[in-house]
Amino acid sequence: MSSDNNSSVGFTKPSKPLLYVLVFTSGFTIMMVEITAPRILGPFFGSSTHVWTAVIGVVLAGLSVGYYVGGRLADRWPNASLLFGIVMGGCAITAMIPILAPLFGQWLMPPGIGLDRAHTLMKFGSLVTALFIFFPPAMLLAVVGPFTIRCIARYDRVGRSAGNVYALGTVGSILGTFLPTFLFIPWLGSRTTVFGATLVLFVVALAGLLVHCRRTAPTSETT
Repeated sequence: MSSDNNSSVGFTKPSKPLLYVLVFTSGFTIMMVEITAPRILGPFFGSSTHVWTAVIGVVLAGLSVGYYVGGRLADRWPNASLLFGIVMGGCAITAMIPILAPLFGQWLMPPGIGLDRAHTLMKFGSLVTALFIFFPPAMLLAVVGPFTIRCIARYDRVGRSAGNVYALGTVGSILGTFLPTFLFIPWLGSRTTVFGATLVLFVVALAGLLVHCRRTAPTSETT
């Protein structure tokens, strides 16, 4: 117990409301990307089961790696400013999805290829594209969960902190499943939906970073 308190010296107490908003928004964005991905890949690889399998499998792999890396980083540097910076980087990569996915699709599925080759590429091309396009943002945004738990648990109960994070992240994921499908994509389209959700998450992360930097300024002047 004392060792954990000693390790907290030099770190500023994070803003729990901002971290919880970040958890909710990141859960929404991750699920929104997963729902939107097959539509983005559809013009090049179709909407078969292979496309959905590639997207779901790659996103789950990215989440798994992100959870692991996030936990390790949080144990070593339990600083909320690092988390906000990682999320902002993840937002930048996520915003590139509607731009990079067509480039990969056109490269892997050039016009005039034979039917047999096209059938093979539709299976494995979607997997390759998903690995390069959807794995990195899923991994970076998955850092939010374990990192937030570690930051908040330094000043609160671990079980309650973890429960709040899982609950808010799941609610965000639920809304990220239904809202794009029934509202945003039919109204705004896939690209604008991705850009909009990413922009909201970026603003939340930026606000958290600015608030946290402001909190650290007075503490650096005290002994």
